[in-house]
Amino acid sequence: MNKDIAGRWVAALRSGEYQQGTTELENISFVDGKSTFCCLGVLSHIAYSEGVCDRSETDRGYARYTDTFEEWQSSILPVPVRIWSGMHDQYGTLIEGDSRSLTAMNDGGEEWDKEAHEYVMLGPLSFAEIADYIEANWEQL
Repeated sequence: MNKDIAGRWVAALRSGEYQQGTTELENISFVDGKSTFCCLGVLSHIAYSEGVCDRSETDRGYARYTDTFEEWQSSILPVPVRIWSGMHDQYGTLIEGDSRSLTAMNDGGEEWDKEAHEYVMLGPLSFAEIADYIEANWEQL
């Protein structure tokens, strides 16, 4: 992953500007119109603010970000954001070693542990904990 972009992402996750949510990159409340973001949604929102991709609000309470060929993504990292950030996959999984994805860390759930050969429960982790993980592993993302 690009070091500068990783640094900006980590700063945004720690800033308090983004409220943490789950399931979608960005959920929009029907009550007050405020957004919550998963950790990959924060990165997508930064990319959108820098003109890397487009963003569209749906009538179903979430925002979508443009993927290649004008396909919209709402729960995984869009290809233009992956290319811009230098991330190797759409879930935030390390190239080597730890098989946990940032998606699972944010949302919680089971992931396959390659070393233990079993499923383990993960997360949900806070944005601060995810920021620490990104900061320590940005070169493998």
